[in-house]
Amino acid sequence: MSTASSNSKATAAASTTSTADSPHDVVCVGFGPAALSLAIALYEQPRPLKVLFIERQPSFSWRGENFPMDRTSMRTNLLQDLVTMRNPLSKFTFLNYLWSTDSLIAYTNLGQMNPPRLVFAKYLAWCASHMDAKGWTRYGQAVKDMEPMTKSNDDVELWKINVQDEKTGEAANPVFAKKVILALGEQPKLPRALSGFQFNDRVLHSVDFMKTLPKLREWKGPSLNIAVVGGNDEAVEILEQCESYLDTAKVTLFLSDAALRQTDENPFIGTLTAKSKGRNPGGDSTTVQREALASLYTSQYESRIRAERAGKEHLLDIQSSTDVLGVEQANDKIVLKLLDKAATGHSQPFDFVFLASGYERGLQEDLIAPAKHLLDSRDGTISVDKDYKVMFRRGSMASELGVWIMDAFAKGGDDTFPSVALRSGMVAKSLLIASQPPKQERKVTQEPTERAVL
Repeated sequence: MSTASSNSKATAAASTTSTADSPHDVVCVGFGPAALSLAIALYEQPRPLKVLFIERQPSFSWRGENFPMDRTSMRTNLLQDLVTMRNPLSKFTFLNYLWSTDSLIAYTNLGQMNPPRLVFAKYLAWCASHMDAKGWTRYGQAVKDMEPMTKSNDDVELWKINVQDEKTGEAANPVFAKKVILALGEQPKLPRALSGFQFNDRVLHSVDFMKTLPKLREWKGPSLNIAVVGGNDEAVEILEQCESYLDTAKVTLFLSDAALRQTDENPFIGTLTAKSKGRNPGGDSTTVQREALASLYTSQYESRIRAERAGKEHLLDIQSSTDVLGVEQANDKIVLKLLDKAATGHSQPFDFVFLASGYERGLQEDLIAPAKHLLDSRDGTISVDKDYKVMFRRGSMASELGVWIMDAFAKGGDDTFPSVALRSGMVAKSLLIASQPPKQERKVTQEPTERAVL
């Protein structure tokens, strides 16, 4: 092994370890697109920092790769990548990725402003590989919580981050840091009516459809009967996948709305800054891209004509204005309890149910729980300032310490990318200001601080 290679590995190993006497400057919990954009912002600033990103997955991955149709286009265009809106001259732009990988001409011939998801996933992995080479990442470990370490005067001087190995389930060496960023992403969410129910091998979230598709294609029982619940892009993509690969399966889509709704393409919405978007977080998108709606309508129309010509039943049924009230397992069937637009309750059995019900956050509270008594709120709720920094009681910790919630108001999926570069720039700037010696800190004014409650 060459000396250069040995030194590189030694440097990478050293950068992922820390002690109470030699803590990291910045530790980020999670390494999805939002965290990757922040990593780029820190990579590009000149100040040397000891940085670590802790990710529970065995390698970098993006949820968009698991969507039913990885060849469909992003909702966002190629300029709304991890960095262009903040620094168009960065080497981490999507265009420079294409040029660096000798893919620019081939991509240009596509004539698409919105990249295919598969291509964008490769771009994200390419960016992540640079952070891996820098020794900033640690995979296969999950953060359990973060403890505030106090001085004799009760001021918090450090964060102790307790980590668990994902393979063995055993505790790993703790990590110590001055600043912690939470970029946990999202978890599949159950519809409110099914709260308390657990996902299983027959009732799955839409993000798990592709992993289940081989099992569906090998179905040996009677005619396969599938239910899809929801009215977003993932629901529509599942319908199209079923038509392509499960042409004998009966598929029913349940919508609580009267019809599938098109995504708002109002360009003025895109001009909202990350700051103003934070004022109204909103929920998961229950709309569908215009192209996907047109494709579904056309394929549904054509398949109905083919079924009529062959004297067969049309295998795609869309039941609008129908609410799912509950789910139960009866023998080898999954039974949905339904309420239709005529306020008539009934039940319907299925072999598989896919819930396109969006995603949710909430793990931040679990990680911050040991420091809940330090939060700047009477009821223990987490609030963040305009730079996404968690607001603790004034004077409760050293000035160079802090916690930031990177994706506090992001909706996930493609919706994350329009503002992720700007948001990462805001967080990186806030981190660097907090890293300045006390004599360089800005004067504290008595003006009220802007905040948003999670």
